[in-house]
Order: sequence, then structure tokens, then C-alpha cells
Amino acid sequence: MRLTTRSRYGARLLLDIARNEAEGPVSVSEISKREDIPVKYLEALIHKLKRAGYLESVRGPRGGYRLGRSASDISLAEIVRILEGDLKLVDCEGKDTVCGRIRDCPTRRIWKDIEDTVTRKLENVSVQDLLHGCHIG
Repeated sequence: MRLTTRSRYGARLLLDIARNEAEGPVSVSEISKREDIPVKYLEALIHKLKRAGYLESVRGPRGGYRLGRSASDISLAEIVRILEGDLKLVDCEGKDTVCGRIRDCPTRRIWKDIEDTVTRKLENVSVQDLLHGCHIG
């Protein structure tokens, strides 16, 4: 699991839309200015998030984007899965063919425990939580 700019910027993108969509659809250029993220980068993230149903586009002169789901129904784990691919910390987790030592690996359990802890944390924090400044313990 690696949290690259895709995940970090994706969370900021969705948070910005949640924070500002009460005034109508949010334009990419507005998000770019507020979040200091290049428009081209945002467009790539938007494409993935829209395809997954997390964003909807609105056409027209006052067009832009709005959330495709409630902010409370979008977890950080979902954002990471969409933009990064998975939440696996090590390659051997879930793939018994990666390493011949899989059955007696002394470190596999700790990697799995760490992965489970991070995954639970990401699953328990929604865009809504971030919007309200909540930090789930």
C-alpha cells in the first residue's frame, strides 16, 4: 500500500466538492485554484472517480462536478482502492505464489496486522468526517 499523490489529491478533490457543492456544481478550475492541484492531474482523478460513481458531471455554463454519493458514504479506503488499486502492504498478501516461504514466513503476520489496522482506519473515515474535522480514533 502506497499513498501517492493520487490518493491524497483525490481525497482533497472530493472534500473540496463536498465543501462547495451547496452553491452548485464545482468546476475543475475552482478546485485547482483552491487546492493548488494542476487541472490536468485533477481531470485524471475525476475520470477514475466518475467511472466508479463517486462523481457526477453537470454540463452547461455553470457546469462542473458534484458527489455521486453522499459524503458520509465515501470512505478514504474506497478512494485509495479506486486511485491506487488496492490496500495491500506487501505483495505476498493474498497471493500464495509470490514467495516460496509463504507458509512459514516469520514476518507475514505482522505485515498483515499492519495492513488490517491501516485498512480499518481508512474504512472508518469518510469524506463527511473530514468535512467536519472529525478524526476517528
